[in-house]
Amino acid sequence: MTYKSMVAERYTDERGNVWFISPDGSKTLVKSELSAEEKQTIANQINAQTAKIVAGEREARQQRIDNNLEYIKNHMKP
Repeated sequence: MTYKSMVAERYTDERGNVWFISPDGSKTLVKSELSAEEKQTIANQINAQTAKIVAGEREARQQRIDNNLEYIKNHMKP
């Protein structure tokens, strides 16, 4: 077995994606070139996830405030 057959080969496809192809035939994507549309799709997904996280944190914060106010109301001496 030669050294060349034991190492992954580097391959660049027509889009500019860079792959390593192992001797066993498995491919690993090393660098990907995204189109403007793909980049926008990813940005939209990130923004949607961020909005969900922020909304969840806002709701949890409001719930803590409500719980604290309820506790104070129930434990104040008349």
